[in-house]
Amino acid sequence: MRIMEYDEPTAERAAAFEEILDRALNSREMARELARPARAADRARLRASALRGRGAIEAAAAAEYAAYQEAKEHAAQRAPGLAQGVDETPAPFSRTRDGILPALAIVVPALSGIASVVFLVWGFVMSAVDGRHYVGGGLLTAGVVCACVAVGAAVGDLAWLLSAAARNRPVAEGTPSLAEDAEVGAARDAWERALLERGMLPFLRDGLGDPPLPHP
Repeated sequence: MRIMEYDEPTAERAAAFEEILDRALNSREMARELARPARAADRARLRASALRGRGAIEAAAAAEYAAYQEAKEHAAQRAPGLAQGVDETPAPFSRTRDGILPALAIVVPALSGIASVVFLVWGFVMSAVDGRHYVGGGLLTAGVVCACVAVGAAVGDLAWLLSAAARNRPVAEGTPSLAEDAEVGAARDAWERALLERGMLPFLRDGLGDPPLPHP
């Protein structure tokens, strides 16, 4: 197993260190020691000392941290989209197509619906007022055709949306994140446990060996 150096601080390590420090200070052992009247001010001193000695504390769990990083790398290799950048820039034709299809999905039903209303209204008017039934009949037929086109386009749009949602659901819901990977979770737990038991608690015990701070 390769050794992971703590060369670059990360937000994840900083948050984990703060969490482990709070857990250690709130542990039964430390709480019992810090509850003594003479050590009322030692909690702040121990926290400050642990933050200054972070490098030495983290070094005690370096092997577990390396295993945690390797587990994340293995999980990323199993699902590359989780941690690796993938060039998802669409090609010009794909981008143009993706922009035209949604526009047509809106324009075609809307224009067909408007045209059907206009044809039907004028068809009824021409049939009732003008007396030229053949003109009115033609307009009514055109209106019915446009209405059928509008309904068909709307149904097609709905089917397209449902199929797109069904295709995207496995990507959005079926791919676990790195935090949900069992191997990654177990490795992180081992790292945090080693950081607590071999790094933080021994450091705080040594700090308690110092004379307690006097009350102000």
